[in-house]
Amino acid sequence: MSSKYFFLFFLILGLFTLSTSPIRAQNVGIGTTSPTEDLDINGKIRLREDATNNYILQSDATGVATWTKPTNQVRNEICVTDYGAVGDLNTDNAAAFQSAIDAAAVLGGVVCVPPGEYILRSTVTIPGGVTLEGVGRGADYLNFSPALGQHSSMIFYTGVNDWAFEVRGFSSGIKDLAIYNGNVAGMKAAGAIRLMADQGGFETGYNTFSRIFIWNFFEGTAIKMEATNNSTIAHVLFENIDTRFPVTAFHVIPENGSFINNVTFLNSKIGAGSNYGFRNQGGTDISFYGSTFEGVQGCPNTFAHIVIESGNFQAYGVRLEATNSLAGCGLEEEKKIVGIHCFPYTTGSYYYGLIGEGRIVDEGDNEIIVASRGLGDSGYNQFKNSSFQRVVNNTIPEWEVTGSGFSISKNAPEIRDKHHVLTFTIPAYETITLSPSSDALPNGLTHQYLVFGAQIKTSVPDLVFTQINHYSHTLGTCTDTDSSFHPGDGDWHYIGMPAALNASVCTLNPRFVFDNSGNANPATVQLTTPSLVFGATLPSLESPPLLASGGRMNGTISHGMVSTVSMPTNSNSELTLPFDGNLFFVKGSGNIRRLNNSVSLGDRFPTGTIITLMFDSASQFVRSSAYIELLGDEDYNAGLNSSITLVAQNGGVWRELGRNK
Repeated sequence: MSSKYFFLFFLILGLFTLSTSPIRAQNVGIGTTSPTEDLDINGKIRLREDATNNYILQSDATGVATWTKPTNQVRNEICVTDYGAVGDLNTDNAAAFQSAIDAAAVLGGVVCVPPGEYILRSTVTIPGGVTLEGVGRGADYLNFSPALGQHSSMIFYTGVNDWAFEVRGFSSGIKDLAIYNGNVAGMKAAGAIRLMADQGGFETGYNTFSRIFIWNFFEGTAIKMEATNNSTIAHVLFENIDTRFPVTAFHVIPENGSFINNVTFLNSKIGAGSNYGFRNQGGTDISFYGSTFEGVQGCPNTFAHIVIESGNFQAYGVRLEATNSLAGCGLEEEKKIVGIHCFPYTTGSYYYGLIGEGRIVDEGDNEIIVASRGLGDSGYNQFKNSSFQRVVNNTIPEWEVTGSGFSISKNAPEIRDKHHVLTFTIPAYETITLSPSSDALPNGLTHQYLVFGAQIKTSVPDLVFTQINHYSHTLGTCTDTDSSFHPGDGDWHYIGMPAALNASVCTLNPRFVFDNSGNANPATVQLTTPSLVFGATLPSLESPPLLASGGRMNGTISHGMVSTVSMPTNSNSELTLPFDGNLFFVKGSGNIRRLNNSVSLGDRFPTGTIITLMFDSASQFVRSSAYIELLGDEDYNAGLNSSITLVAQNGGVWRELGRNK
């Protein structure tokens, strides 16, 4: 039998035997794109019919080798240059990158990108278990040049209508790369990184993206998370991500039935010349810590730094800034830029941080806090008469209105119960200012920050804004600072702003400005629920409590009233009243000689408590005694719809204040 038939015979039997010495080659993949190795075999090989790409050739201590899934193999590092990648800013390296990644996918691990400038002309896919890792973005990441490529890993993507990298599966990611869009204008790249799930179920997650610089995707998106076909992406970490000049910096979009949640951004710079810094179309629990949302593009921008169309986000210790660095973008235009826009029916979003010029639009139920914590902060509304009670003849108690020719009318509450709406009519070419009266201004001596504003509605663009004397910690000076304008869309918007305080330098003077000086027609503004709080909390409509030091009340005080109190039947004729109110309807007949005097019958009212007893029968009496001091020491004989008012004194003794009979 010839040698070839001898080999075929034993191959069919599934056993090929030469000797019992160990084999000399291991880790050779089946059906992969990894390079094969010549085998010098001095042992036994057992072949498996079900061997797949995930199996390697592995020998045991006796020298028997089988195709098996690896359990403790230590693999050598794989680099893209081992598969032909050249960082010369000339060669298309997409196939070389993909081959290196596919080889690493057998075991999972890191694919290194040595220093260089690597062109990619088509998408590279990174599967689960594989991380593409470079050496960093260089000493000067704003200056791409061959010299810099010697000590940084730079990707130049020139593909059209697609992504530089598509990442899938679990525990995959990208680290220490600079990704640059090398297309000319009009040759649109979809974006830099797309994290994708489309096979159904929880299939992508626990991914890590770290120390990545993404630049110049001026017609695309820096990072997109997309889930379709009832799939889920969860538990993803982005840290030290820097994006510049994409149309959208970070986009989250799960289609109906799919989910994207538990995504964290740490210490990143998001936006910088974008239409959207962060656009959320359904992701939940998207969190940002210690990050910056940089300036948006255009004056004014028609989108926003942060847009929540669906889902929610949380931001802690972050900074959101507008920009006036673009041509034609001055301070007035900057005020019109939208910083945060939460769409109707959105809920659960939370923003805690600083914000530059620009508007905040919350059409849902979210919590946007845009101030830093000061000293001795209070969550109570510091404005007096914020519900606008007793408005008569264009005057508002506790408020001052400056200007001429204006008129004020009071309307029913719309935003908050018992908080009236004021309608201001401002003449043509006039400016009206609404501010708290000087004697109603809160004391800000111990505070460093405040937030104030009101719900405002008008159909005239650029008419209404807030203004305050803002303290600059850097310059040590005070300057009048304006908030954003009301957009003039005829809807209610919260118009307000945070401000830094230094009471020893700046006068506290928050005010609402209705500037109609540039209009030839009268303008109408509606305003309600003005509020001011100190420190890092949303403006509250709750007034401070009355304290021992005093207090001022505006609006209606409603006293508790008890309608079923029976005349006393005990031997001391002592009436025991509950602590449920100050007004009491007394039923039955008989005498009252004491009120809550005996501790055994009921606790005494505190000194100074005023009560009114209301009667409906001539058979009811309040007798003058040592415990009830009536006017002229005359007994009180009640009658139909009569009443007597008493005040509690020390020791359970009451004194009459007046009677109605």
